[in-house]
Amino acid sequence: VDQLAAGILAAAGGKDELNAATGLGDESHAPGARRATHGDLHSVDVEQLHGHRIPPRSDGAVPRLRAGATRSPLLHCHSAAMADWNTCDLCDDNPDVIRVPEPGLRHFGGVTRFTGPVMTVRCDADNTRVKELVNTPGEGRVLIVDGGGGLVTALVGDVVGAEAVANGWAGIVVDGCVRDSVGLAALPLGVLAITTCPQRPARVGQGTAGEDIVFRGVPCRPGDLAYADEDGVVLLPAPH
Repeated sequence: VDQLAAGILAAAGGKDELNAATGLGDESHAPGARRATHGDLHSVDVEQLHGHRIPPRSDGAVPRLRAGATRSPLLHCHSAAMADWNTCDLCDDNPDVIRVPEPGLRHFGGVTRFTGPVMTVRCDADNTRVKELVNTPGEGRVLIVDGGGGLVTALVGDVVGAEAVANGWAGIVVDGCVRDSVGLAALPLGVLAITTCPQRPARVGQGTAGEDIVFRGVPCRPGDLAYADEDGVVLLPAPH
C-alpha cells in the first residue's frame, strides 16, 4: 500500500511533497526504525482545539492529542488515533447545533476518521475548483464538495487525492462520485462520496468556492467543523 501511495504522490507532486506527506525517504525509515505515523501529535486538548463538547473517556481522563509533531495540530486532525470523539456522541452532546447531512456516503480514502475546518465547493460535473483548491495549503481542512449528487462523472480521483495529501488537506467529502478507488484507498486521506464512476469530469472553469452551500440537505459554511468516522459525517459551527 505504501508503494502504491508513493507512486501516486510522486506523479502528483514530486519528491519533496512525497516525503512531506508520507515520510518516505526519511532516515527514520531505515531498517529497524519506527515508522512515523499521524498518531505522533501535539499534546493539545481536543475540546480546546475545536470548541465543542467531546465526551470524556471511560477512565475519566481528558482526551488529548499525543506529542511529537512539529506542525499545527489541525494538520493532523485526520488521524483516527488523535481523539476519543465519534459522530454518534457528538450528535448526542450537541443536539441544538449539530447538522447531519443526508446519509448515503461511503468511505474511499485510506483514513476513515478525520476532522477539520470546512472549505466549500459547488460544481456540476466540472472539478476545476476542486483541482485548484487541493493545490493550495490545506492546513488540515476538509473540502466539502456539493456535486449535486451527480452520478455521470467523478469529481475526485487519485491524482487530486494525492495533491490534497501533499498540501495538507485532512479529507474530501463529495456529494457525487470518485474514481481511481484503489489509488484513493492507498492514500492517508479521508474521502467520502456516493459511489464510483470511471468517467473523468470536465475542467472548463465552472463552479464556485468558499461560499455557503446546502450539502445533502443541511447548511454548510466555510469555517464549520466537519467530523467524519465509520458512521458518517456531521457538521458543527465554528467556535466563537
